[in-house]
Amino acid sequence: VNLHTTDDEDEDDDALDALRVYPSWCYSVAFAKYQCEQQQQQQQQQCASVEQCDASKVPMDLRLIEGVNASLLLQQAILMYPEVIAPLLQKANERVLSQSQWKEILQNSYFLEAKLRRNEVSALGKLSRIYSERCYALWNNDSVLKWLCAHCQFVLHRLQ
Repeated sequence: VNLHTTDDEDEDDDALDALRVYPSWCYSVAFAKYQCEQQQQQQQQQCASVEQCDASKVPMDLRLIEGVNASLLLQQAILMYPEVIAPLLQKANERVLSQSQWKEILQNSYFLEAKLRRNEVSALGKLSRIYSERCYALWNNDSVLKWLCAHCQFVLHRLQ
């Protein structure tokens, strides 16, 4: 363990910590991890034995984050920024807003309060809209929307 850090390393850590508090970071990391987990599952299905896969290559990707899976990252994002969910759904796939499970989620007081905050706190509203407008295409897949819905429901259950 290196207890001596340089000022540059401290500044890099501070910058990274600052990024982690943005909704775009929270949701994007969760989505990226989800995609990595999906790829890993497909690879495992394709590689029945060790001989069929090239184990000598060390992947340099998010799948190496030990102990933190996409589901936990998404739940953290939902808990930190529930304000993103409604605009993201509206932009990604407006038809899901009429589905009963999404209606129930968005009519919950937790998400209604998030909507009020999004409207009252201009910076939060702007960050939510920017992420939704720039990244909606990533979230319009049915399996991704089911994953998002399941974790919104789970977060609401945890909050009760």
